[in-house]
Amino acid sequence: MKTLLNADDKAEIVRRIGMVGPASQRRWGTMTALQMICHLSDAFRVTLGDKSAKPIKNRYSSWPMKGLALWFPRPWPHGVPTVPECDAQKGGTPPAEFERDRSQLLELIDRFTKQPSALEQKAHPFFGPMTEKEWMRWGYLHADHHLRQFGACERNAGCRAVGRGFIPGLPLPPCRIVAADAACRPHLSCASPSTPRTVLENLECRRRQKSKAASPLHRSDHDRA
Repeated sequence: MKTLLNADDKAEIVRRIGMVGPASQRRWGTMTALQMICHLSDAFRVTLGDKSAKPIKNRYSSWPMKGLALWFPRPWPHGVPTVPECDAQKGGTPPAEFERDRSQLLELIDRFTKQPSALEQKAHPFFGPMTEKEWMRWGYLHADHHLRQFGACERNAGCRAVGRGFIPGLPLPPCRIVAADAACRPHLSCASPSTPRTVLENLECRRRQKSKAASPLHRSDHDRA
């Protein structure tokens, strides 16, 4: 399980933050790339005590939902609202200058991961009190979620859409992927440039290929119609 306690995992997040630019396009949600950088910074500020946020009682505040959110090996769902204090469109920090805002985020990550840590049993606005191990897991997952939102996928791991999230590290069918943001293109397979397909179309292509292979007669969809 990836965590900001691991130096390699932290370096990955830092590298992916560098892949995001002011013009990066979101895959879901309403935030701009500039607002996303400020949102991540505000989340770390709340954790470090630089900013206060009112706790919100919800289904993720206790087990088993908190455990599933932190340790179940699936991407976080889209559309979960944040606290107003971390929302750049409400009470959060508004974007100023992109490079400065990004530099502040990187400094906050360094402070968050600095040892010895004072995070043990500190309360998260959604998850409630958490151990240092849980905080470092949250730090990775939260950053990963929003970096995927803007196409900054894990380097050389590959990304594919599954339902409302992404799964890293799984191979894609040999079809060209049309990425919404150039930041994700180096990590996607483009074996057939003459056959452009979206990610979801690739998954449908693979599903049909598997279905055909499982058929004893290997009939095509047209033959079965």
